[in-house]
Amino acid sequence: MPRPRLDELELAARLQRSQQLGSAIEVLDILTRSDDPTDRRHAWRVLATIAYESGRWDEADAAFEMALQNAVGMKKGGKLSVAIHRYARLLTEEEEYGRALAIVSRAPRVTIASGWLWRRYVCIKWYAGELLGAYSALTTAQYVGYPISRGPPRSGASVS
Repeated sequence: MPRPRLDELELAARLQRSQQLGSAIEVLDILTRSDDPTDRRHAWRVLATIAYESGRWDEADAAFEMALQNAVGMKKGGKLSVAIHRYARLLTEEEEYGRALAIVSRAPRVTIASGWLWRRYVCIKWYAGELLGAYSALTTAQYVGYPISRGPPRSGASVS
């Protein structure tokens, strides 16, 4: 009986959680050569996560780039967008603004419904002191439909 395609990915995630990173990377390396672009995207995303959690940012950048190459035409960003958001937040905290901007600016072009990554882009621009760029990104976020406030609607505001 054939195994479900994400069994290897689940195994790699378990190995990662149990700090067996070498074994997890071996499993993920096999998945990066899969015929299925979804499997490849997931494998590259997890490899990127392992790399940035280990402080290997160059490897994380390369793995995210491979994940994004396998994500062309995705309607939702899903776990890839969440991973990019977390990585960009870490880079912003480390004041690596250029690297954070590079990865966040690439993601919305690939994952159509990742409007909330524009908010991260705004934050990076703001912290980098690029206030005009932050305002421009905020305007773009509004244009693509991302709300400015994450809070509940104010009284009297219509909810569709």
